[in-house]
Amino acid sequence: MTSKLVPNEQPHIIRAEILTQWDKSRREGKFPRLETDSHWGFIKARLSAFRSVDEWLTIFEVLVYWNGFGDLINQVYGFGNKLDKVGFNPQSGPTDSNLVESDTLRIPAPPSVAVDDDWWCSDPYHIKVMLGKNIQELCFTPADYANANINLERALSGDKVLDRILHVLRMLAHYLTPEQIFYSEQYLLRMIGRPLNMPLFIQTYEWCHPGLTFDRPSMSPCLYSLANALAYNQFHLFHCVPELANTHWSKWPFFLPQ
Repeated sequence: MTSKLVPNEQPHIIRAEILTQWDKSRREGKFPRLETDSHWGFIKARLSAFRSVDEWLTIFEVLVYWNGFGDLINQVYGFGNKLDKVGFNPQSGPTDSNLVESDTLRIPAPPSVAVDDDWWCSDPYHIKVMLGKNIQELCFTPADYANANINLERALSGDKVLDRILHVLRMLAHYLTPEQIFYSEQYLLRMIGRPLNMPLFIQTYEWCHPGLTFDRPSMSPCLYSLANALAYNQFHLFHCVPELANTHWSKWPFFLPQ
């Protein structure tokens, strides 16, 4: 089990603990990856931090299209000083039956007849999705895709079906509200196994994530700033220069040269 935060512990010690846990998890392959490869396509990410008198907690959500399962998965990674296990939470994986309790975006279950994985978005301008327990039909225009900087003719993987799915999911992530895409704070805390009344400290969709120009989370000015803010329990100390943010899907190469 990770250490327990002492209320009077010096902030620099707490900051070092946070950064060390992130870096160690990264070395062990337990820190979230935003890369896109043959297994999944990265769609969108969110970072939620929680803080109480004696606890710090950070939860990363990484929305991906899991190519092997043909489904949209919200991968959850938890880090904190009161967690028995840090890193990827298996309850957020593709076999999690608890996901039916969430009202977030899902790909509808395919019909009984064999069809391509893109049956629900074979026409990218008319899409069927699950929002909660209900199938909804959404309509988009070429202008909508242009406003989201998505070129439907752009090759990504060499597989036209997979390309269309990723284009459509990225359009949905741009169009839908965060509440329709990501889990609620209470759902996340329940999944991680922490008190449901733990105060939300910071929530952001933009930060500088490791994996492009550097490898350790502690090297990220944004994540270092978050660790410092958590250590002092002062949310206003968190600062991330917008130009440094790299969490948009367009920042991460996918299969073919961009």
